[in-house]
Amino acid sequence: MSEHTYTREIVDGAYNLDLGPLSDAVVVALPGKPFKGAASGKTVVLSFADQLTPAEVATLDAVVAAQKISYSGLDNARAAKFSDIDANTEQLILGGFAFKAQQFALTLEARTELVELATVKASVGYPVTMNTIDNTGALALADELGLVAFVDSGIAQVRAWIDSGTQLKGQVRAATTIAEVDAVKDNR
Repeated sequence: MSEHTYTREIVDGAYNLDLGPLSDAVVVALPGKPFKGAASGKTVVLSFADQLTPAEVATLDAVVAAQKISYSGLDNARAAKFSDIDANTEQLILGGFAFKAQQFALTLEARTELVELATVKASVGYPVTMNTIDNTGALALADELGLVAFVDSGIAQVRAWIDSGTQLKGQVRAATTIAEVDAVKDNR
């Protein structure tokens, strides 16, 4: 007899691809049929040493379908997409913001400094000098009005990246299948 590979692409959003429960169910459904299994993303692959009969393949289809019980692939797909969106949002924020044709940092430290400057703007000694993101230049802010414009520009850029991520997350939340979640692209 020859080896038989059973492969199924799971296309709706509620399958348990954890091989533990699936393997246990296959052992019960097809006793005496040794196999190796793997799961990756939405694909289940079971390799049997012997060729399977059509009835055994039908049994495997039923076993795989029965794995819908306790796991939501849709929830995991959403969680992964949310994580990707958050990571991209953070990368975009770390790219900084443009002000007066120069690029300035928006790291956590830089954002904290912006908030501090906004809080004490009336008592800061002017000019306030801000270094560019790559430290190759600097910008002198002559007065409170210039400082407020600088701070507002940085905060507006952070808010824009967060808001655009929130819009994408709304599309993910509205998705009703894994395919719809996968179709949400973060092209920012």
